[in-house]
Amino acid sequence: MNLIGFEKELEAVWSYFEVSQVATTPRNISVMNDLLYDNFKEQINLMHVTVGGKRKSTKLDNPDTNAAFSF
Repeated sequence: MNLIGFEKELEAVWSYFEVSQVATTPRNISVMNDLLYDNFKEQINLMHVTVGGKRKSTKLDNPDTNAAFSF
């Protein structure tokens, strides 16, 4: 996974990541995300995953760290 960049907006930080050179189009993706949880106990992570032009989203409230997506 590669960090594409990030943006800071008031109390939010938007981080952009990309996975490239995948041999086949994935049908299932599992993500473990605990970015900034150590620094902000009230942290909420919104995640958007796009595969083949289809986008799916979920929200993780600290301490939840795992999300699964099916395409």
